[in-house]
Amino acid sequence: MDIQLIKHFLDIFLTFLAIAILAVLVFTLPSLLIWNGIISPKFDLPTFTFWEMFLAMVLIRIVIPINTAKVK
Repeated sequence: MDIQLIKHFLDIFLTFLAIAILAVLVFTLPSLLIWNGIISPKFDLPTFTFWEMFLAMVLIRIVIPINTAKVK
């Protein structure tokens, strides 16, 4: 294989990985900070770790999808 082709595929992979990491941080961190900083102390609830909050958000997204049909 050509070394330029390998570098090109590596650049694409690293770009995708960076975007995925950034998306996880952007969508998980605010919820984590709100829960652990405000809701948990106020109602004496347990705190979440980063990965517990991420998985909770994934489960919520599976159960309640974005494109729900509006009932007329």
